[in-house]
Amino acid sequence: MKHKIKYTCACKKVPFFWCLNEVHDFVEIKESNLPDAGVGLFAKKDIPGNIALTWYKGNIINHEAFNKSYAWNFISDLDDTPKKLEALLDYVGNPLAYVNTFANDDQKKLLNTKKIVNNERVYYVTIKKIKAGEEIIVDYESDAYRRKLNNRLKYNERIKANRIKK
Repeated sequence: MKHKIKYTCACKKVPFFWCLNEVHDFVEIKESNLPDAGVGLFAKKDIPGNIALTWYKGNIINHEAFNKSYAWNFISDLDDTPKKLEALLDYVGNPLAYVNTFANDDQKKLLNTKKIVNNERVYYVTIKKIKAGEEIIVDYESDAYRRKLNNRLKYNERIKANRIKK
């Protein structure tokens, strides 16, 4: 079910973390519960707290990402330099590309994973138990992206309200 991954940084209190062996046994893609988010990644069965789902697959690039919605900016744990990881957009190869973020404080309450960087890989680690059927939510760590999502939500709510009035 899980295996140990050793931290590359000796600064951690615990020298390793746990990671699921077969993430596909635990997750599936469905329509997101978040408004206007498209699809999302959901737990098929309970996932324990404090366990890595898997690492975010893609390529480390040194140019502007082609699809900024599917790229992580992070600081390398190996040489402390900024890196950009552009996702592999494939469910089989990278199911984490389908994990959504929150757009506002109400949605932030749904947060159940966090990003950690180890050996220049971005892992999604659960911060609490995720029950079967729950959508997996991570913080994209981008205020600009969050504002864009929140503005889109407000715009769509205004359009719906105007349709109801007619």
